[in-house]
Amino acid sequence: MSQLFLGFDAGTQSVKVAVYDASFKCLTSHSKPTTLHYPNPGWVQMDPDEYVRITVECIAQCVTDIRGLGYEAGEIGAVMGDGIICGITGVDEDGNSITPYINYLDSRTQADVDSISAMDLDIWGRETGNPQPSCMFRRCSRAGSSRTPRRSASAASSSCTTPRTCCCTWRA
Repeated sequence: MSQLFLGFDAGTQSVKVAVYDASFKCLTSHSKPTTLHYPNPGWVQMDPDEYVRITVECIAQCVTDIRGLGYEAGEIGAVMGDGIICGITGVDEDGNSITPYINYLDSRTQADVDSISAMDLDIWGRETGNPQPSCMFRRCSRAGSSRTPRRSASAASSSCTTPRTCCCTWRA
């Protein structure tokens, strides 16, 4: 009996699943895109149920593929998974999602960040290890611009003047 390894990455842009043999040869892989929702400026949300559904679909397809190669699902000896950097979703007592997943790209707490920063509390750095409070990605601004930032799916733009990492594109 061979030993196989299944890994999945539930990322911001897609869910990716792959199965490898003991020599770390990829036997199969599947990926499906996820959906980012922008209900208000600065808000970035995802549907946690979509995430689970897509992950299960990709795993099922990989299992079908390895069966076609002569392996059985029981030969998967280890599963490793990871997900988006950070975020939050509410769940009920049965583990069902009851809120959207608020993605790390979301900047709706910027007013809170500004308020905490104005207090100039040295405890912030001591307790969190971060020198100053901030959203993961701050709202961006260009000198003299009144444009509104919009998060880019590819996070490829780096033309903003914000001192932290920025992944904005600009909407007129």
